[in-house]
Amino acid sequence: MVITEQGHRTGDLATRDEGGYFFFEGRADDIIIPSSYRIGPFEVEDALVDHEAVTEAAAVASLHDERGTVVKA
Repeated sequence: MVITEQGHRTGDLATRDEGGYFFFEGRADDIIIPSSYRIGPFEVEDALVDHEAVTEAAAVASLHDERGTVVKA
């Protein structure tokens, strides 16, 4: 999504209706940002499936009461 003519990119995906209103649809990337770190969930998943006891893995963002955004797998 571009906000200004200068080309500010937010990384957000949005649609715009006939009235000019924007509707947030999601993000263009899969990056999770806990405590100012940028973590790709695929990196966590790859590390987990490297272990012989793990055949499948999924990593997602989750909200924690004290820490804010955390990664859960």
